[in-house]
Amino acid sequence: MTIFGLSMAFKVTAGLLFTFLGIGVLVNVLLMVVAVKILSERQENRGLEEERVTG
Repeated sequence: MTIFGLSMAFKVTAGLLFTFLGIGVLVNVLLMVVAVKILSERQENRGLEEERVTG
């Protein structure tokens, strides 16, 4: 009975770890995508501003 209890506890613990670590990885990937898009848009805006200033 204790082996089953430990096994069940391990299954629940492992499931929770995979769930929350997986969510953390997904959130970090999404944040990186957003950061890259923001940086590329800023760079594009700087180029457009330089063209406007230099004519």
